[in-house]
Amino acid sequence: MKVGDLVKFESALNDDMDRYTVEHGLVVQISKTGHDTISAQILFNDGELWWVDSGRLAVVSEAGDKVKMSPMWKYEEAIGEIEKITADCYVIVKWVDIPGHWYYNKEQAERLEVINESG
Repeated sequence: MKVGDLVKFESALNDDMDRYTVEHGLVVQISKTGHDTISAQILFNDGELWWVDSGRLAVVSEAGDKVKMSPMWKYEEAIGEIEKITADCYVIVKWVDIPGHWYYNKEQAERLEVINESG
């Protein structure tokens, strides 16, 4: 995990863990909080900043990730690269052979599939 990553944070709504909420945010700062522990300051979509133990976060995507989306607009499938994740959690993708920079909000970005180099 590094500054600029889009992360997912799940928290229980009750003690039984049968109901929980999922929040997405952007890592804005990282701090070593113990001998083996790290916390990250997360900027959530509602504008709140929280410090969260890194063990409770999952990296959703980061700049430089190769991604695909199927379908993507009028194309059956598109493959590209995440160029940037903005402070308000928009994911900017540059698709191969499709002009422009495409902005996706967090709901739209959930359709992005991170792929490895072999595709």
